Amino acid sequence: LRSGVERLLQVVTQAPNSMIALNARYDAAAYLLQLSDWQAAIDLLVDFEQRYPEHELTASIPEKLIVAYENNQQWLLAAERLMPIWQDNKESEVGREALYLAAEYTDRAGNIDLALIRYRDYAHTYAVPLALANEARLKLSEYYLQREEPQKRRFWLRKLVDVYQPDSMIEDARARYLAAFAATVFADDDYREFSQIQLTFPLSKSIQLKRTAMQKVLDANQQIIDFKVAEFSTKAGYRLGQAYASLAEALYQSERPTELDTLALEQYEFLLEEQAFPFEEQAIAIHTTNIQRSWQGNYDHWVAQSFASLATLLPAKFNKPEAFSEVNYADF
Repeated sequence: LRSGVERLLQVVTQAPNSMIALNARYDAAAYLLQLSDWQAAIDLLVDFEQRYPEHELTASIPEKLIVAYENNQQWLLAAERLMPIWQDNKESEVGREALYLAAEYTDRAGNIDLALIRYRDYAHTYAVPLALANEARLKLSEYYLQREEPQKRRFWLRKLVDVYQPDSMIEDARARYLAAFAATVFADDDYREFSQIQLTFPLSKSIQLKRTAMQKVLDANQQIIDFKVAEFSTKAGYRLGQAYASLAEALYQSERPTELDTLALEQYEFLLEEQAFPFEEQAIAIHTTNIQRSWQGNYDHWVAQSFASLATLLPAKFNKPEAFSEVNYADF
């Protein structure tokens, strides 16, 4: 093949404007592709395209250039060749695949601004297949996180949650994982909002705001647990326990009425404890369930946090430092 390429290029040199030179250029480029001599093939193909824009063989040049650019890791050039294929075939699988590859290659080239546009075009245009649509949504959420545009990031994360169909005939583990991942971001938002609400006097008004916010936390984290993805279930379990513990602590630390005498204040404190105690009990139960995940091998940061919370909530059982005795190895 290498000798054949050299002979063909001699034809090009000796009779550059002949019809046989046209075929020699095309054949030499094809042989260079077989030899994986990508840059030499690219140079010949681009030259052919510029010399013979109307020739029937020119229609096959973009596809060959895409292959050469891919193998030569010239990602942006490959992407630029894919875009016209998409624009001419938007309703076909060929066009859909071309756009996704163009977005992927643009990302590899490090042109994030342009990759964002191409992934966004893909996500808005093609809802199926679900796997690639979800990967495009995930990419967009990552770009907007880098750009510090939280609302746009959450728009695409919400899509990951909404498109998951747990009752579908074919279970998609990746779609379930991405839905759990995205739901965790929203659950964190709800927990942050819940934590910021302070209990002030009159308690009846602020406690209602706190409990409404807490219900959102409970619903959001229960949804994550229902996805049954261990990586996120442990955090959701911890958050549920902390929500109850936090509400109990907020009641203990809440603002007291200033006009109460000593006896009335004691009675008020007793009532607060009565209100807070069931929340503490619920927190202990949920954290206990969460630490039991470690018995199935699911021990991570959030299970460790549940252990730490139980050491505070139930110190008699969970806050028992190990006793160590000094060993003199010389005695053995």
